[in-house]
This record gives sequence, structure tokens and C-alpha cells, in this order.
Amino acid sequence: MGADISKTTEHTRKAIKNQLVGASKDQEDLALRFLSKVNLDHVHDSLKQEATEIILKGMRFLDFFNARSVKIETKDKEGKQRFYLQAFGDHLAKKMEMKKTDRDLVIMRHVFTMEKDGRQWQKTSTLVGVGAAASENGFSYMAATVGFTTAFAARLVIEGKIKRTGVLSPIYPEIYEPVLAELEKLGIKCVEEDARIAHETPKL
Repeated sequence: MGADISKTTEHTRKAIKNQLVGASKDQEDLALRFLSKVNLDHVHDSLKQEATEIILKGMRFLDFFNARSVKIETKDKEGKQRFYLQAFGDHLAKKMEMKKTDRDLVIMRHVFTMEKDGRQWQKTSTLVGVGAAASENGFSYMAATVGFTTAFAARLVIEGKIKRTGVLSPIYPEIYEPVLAELEKLGIKCVEEDARIAHETPKL
């Protein structure tokens, strides 16, 4: 049985109406089943419809509603059934392949909530960067962040500045401090912010 749009939230109904004009019941069904798994609790109520429409635009771009345009190999070369994620990955690789004139955008945000002596505050660390296109003979931002980080770590090993042995996670100051310092010289750095979390005064 199809999903009942009348039982969904108002912002979802409006988003589907705006983005899936002329959609079939099956297409609306698919959208509702997908949206039911999306948590928008962190989005302000006034922005939930816009956020939902952005999700639907992404689904349309990826051909979620046009099965005929998607050709997916369901079995591997040995004839074994492939995982859905593998098949979906193939589709994404074709659909989202970077062109020579494309530049990548990397956004990474970490949010930590801490508490001490009954007081809470939030610390955020944000990294935003845009890479160069292949036509510009530069590095993508992903290549730069991964490549330079590995190169700086390798140099520390060659120079004998890392005394630890074995496979190491970069959680030791002697590893991450010099590497982050070198990355910052290239403009690759996180912006850190602190904010107190206000508590309501209890009513008497």
C-alpha cells in the first residue's frame, strides 16, 4: 500500500508538492519512505521545508525517481549477487564524476559539549576549503588535506622526530602538533569557537 501524504508533516507535504510536480503515487511513496528516515530535529522549524526540498532535489539529481535512466550491474564478474551499496556506489561514481573544470568543497565540523562544575559549554571546530580544478593544474582540497598531512607525517618519521613504533593513530602531540602547524602554513586549518550553554532559571 502507498504511503499516506495526509499523515505527514506540513513541511514535507509542501516540499513534495513543490519538488515532485506530476509525480506518480509510487514516486511520492519512495520520497516519503526515504524522508521518514531523515532526522531534521536540528533544523529550525522555519527552515524544515527548505531543507526537505534540498533533499528531494538531491534525490531527483541522482535519478531516484527515474529507474529507466539507471543501469546497475546486480552481479559481479563471477556471477555473485552484489551488495546494494556497491551498486549504488557505481551509480554515484558515474553521476558525480568530477569534470576537469570542477573544484571540490570540503566542509568538516566537530561539535563537542563539555561540562565542569555544573556548567556546560560547547566547543566547535570547523574546516572549510575549496580546491583547484584539474584544468588549473592544482590540487583538489581532498587531495591536499590527505596528501600534505601524510607527507608531513612521513617527514617526521624520516627525521627521527617520532620515536614511537608500529601503526599509530595521530592522537599523540608529537605527531599532530607539528603536522597541524605545517598545514596551517598552507592555509589548511580549523576555526575553533567556544560558546556557553545557557540554562533556564528554575521558576519558584
